[in-house]
Amino acid sequence: MMTRGYGASRVWRKMMTIKDEVDHNI
Repeated sequence: MMTRGYGASRVWRKMMTIKDEVDHNI
């Protein structure tokens, strides 16, 4: 469960970073 939570947090952080980059590009 801890590993899954850590992985989800990492994926969420990566998605947020990509979204931030996209917002800047627009």
